[in-house]
Amino acid sequence: MAMKNQGSRECKTVWTLITVWDKELRSVIFSQECRKQLEALSEVDWVKEDTPYSHDDLQRDIGPYDACIKSWGSPKLTSEALERAEKLKFIGHAAGSLIPYLDPAQFEKTLSL
Repeated sequence: MAMKNQGSRECKTVWTLITVWDKELRSVIFSQECRKQLEALSEVDWVKEDTPYSHDDLQRDIGPYDACIKSWGSPKLTSEALERAEKLKFIGHAAGSLIPYLDPAQFEKTLSL
């Protein structure tokens, strides 16, 4: 389960959930420099590594996040999940096509893709 990070870092106003759970894929997509840049802009929460992250997990966790970054193996952001994503303003997909990961309902919200 992803949880909003309550670390001692300076409080930022943007919260990002990264749903890339595969360790190898995560290391390919998110270099140390990329991680530093993400963390400079946002509080970043990563789903548990090497534990598949399901649609139910995403639907449960998405509520408090402003941004969600996905990739291969991430669950589809369905209309049910979007109903719970009241703060969501940005969806990023690292590597590949967005088509299998988007629900048409996403285009009814004011989001950056």
